[in-house]
Amino acid sequence: MSKTTKNSIKLSIDSDYISWFKEIKSKIHRLQIKASIAVNVELLSFYWDLGQDIIQKQTNNNWGDAVIEQLSKDLHSVFPDIKGFSRRNLFYIKSWYSFYNEQFIKVQQVVAQSSLPANIDTLEKIQQLVGQIPWGHNIYWMFLNNQSVLPNMNLVKHYQVN
Repeated sequence: MSKTTKNSIKLSIDSDYISWFKEIKSKIHRLQIKASIAVNVELLSFYWDLGQDIIQKQTNNNWGDAVIEQLSKDLHSVFPDIKGFSRRNLFYIKSWYSFYNEQFIKVQQVVAQSSLPANIDTLEKIQQLVGQIPWGHNIYWMFLNNQSVLPNMNLVKHYQVN
């Protein structure tokens, strides 16, 4: 098979070209997946910090849950095109952080068996492991298994990026 280009040069599309093109497509798909995972990890790292901040601010300043409503409105006014700052999602973020933070002792044993470097503190390991799970899955597992995170930590290993 051949095609004529603008410069009237015939390009022969042979099996080498088809193989090369498939390789390029495969690389692009892999890069798209890696980029999606990297974005997810950063987003969940931000959610982790935000959940921690919300709890600390509520505790230290006696703000109560009204601050979440106000934060949602303020974030939407500054970032109208960014989803994820609804009142409900901010409560999820707070609950999600609390859930894993409260499970800290139970999770230590599982995290110690992970492939993460030993010099990272355990809470940071939890954050990194949980950060590799898509946000919707985190919310689902948190509410489905609100008594214990241990059954889910085996699933966390499935999401680890090598």
